[in-house]
Amino acid sequence: YCYYAYAVSRDGLVDYMHYGYWKRETTTITEAQENLADLMKSYIPVGTKTILDSGCGLGRTTWDLSNSGFDVVGISPDRSLIDEARQKFPKIEKQFVCTRFEDYHPSVQFDLVFFQESSQYIDARVLFGHLGEITRPAGFVLICDEVRYTRKPRSFNRKSDMLAFASV
Repeated sequence: YCYYAYAVSRDGLVDYMHYGYWKRETTTITEAQENLADLMKSYIPVGTKTILDSGCGLGRTTWDLSNSGFDVVGISPDRSLIDEARQKFPKIEKQFVCTRFEDYHPSVQFDLVFFQESSQYIDARVLFGHLGEITRPAGFVLICDEVRYTRKPRSFNRKSDMLAFASV
């Protein structure tokens, strides 16, 4: 799927790497992607100022959050995606960092860490352990992603692990 979204985005058909949220009246992938981005943004707690957009893809959500007044950093381990995000959004190019979430050690802690279909690539124990380091006390984590409910398939984190590690 990511290759598909990347290939389509190279032709200018989509701005996001995530799949989307399909409502009954949704007719295009672009609408579905905007629906999901809007839904995620609607869950940002009042008073949030700093956000880490982990797995920022093509940078569109990072740009939207920045335009909404948040101090946001977008990270991705994919150099080509970061380069494209910087090119598409030159006013915030310094807010895009090429790094894996697990390797990111910012000088400040964030009010909110945002995962839009990107937490599935990080082991749940590692994910929540690192969140404790980069999220301010009483900070927030916002995740919209796929999980698995059984031991198989081995892709994705198990829902039970995500909930267990999140509560620690």
